[in-house]
Amino acid sequence: PLKLKFETLSQSIQASHQHIAELQIELMNIKCEITEVKAILKENQKQAKLDFMISCAELGSFKYYDHGYDYDSTDLVRHILKWFVKGFGYTLSNKACADAIYSEESNNEFREKLLDQLEQVIGHKPCLVQSG
Repeated sequence: PLKLKFETLSQSIQASHQHIAELQIELMNIKCEITEVKAILKENQKQAKLDFMISCAELGSFKYYDHGYDYDSTDLVRHILKWFVKGFGYTLSNKACADAIYSEESNNEFREKLLDQLEQVIGHKPCLVQSG
């Protein structure tokens, strides 16, 4: 009878160890799923933020000129925002300006207006860096 109780207890312990191992595997799977859900939520937040900013892109819009053609700044701001959300910067045309005839002063005015518009849309003035 004592040997039978010992074997039963031993089998019960082995079954418990097996159950614990199964629970550990299940817990690891749950952790992986949580990590995947977090990544999806982060991507959805990025997209929602981008969608909101794009919907506000016309705030402070202005007319500008580039290589002799006139444009509305809204499309440029939308394009820049897409790059910002991806974590990149954007290279501006050196010929873009606020007036139909290019001048350095007009180019600087264009850049200031663009920075002001971006500030209205994203809530802070982005950094403008000279490339090259």
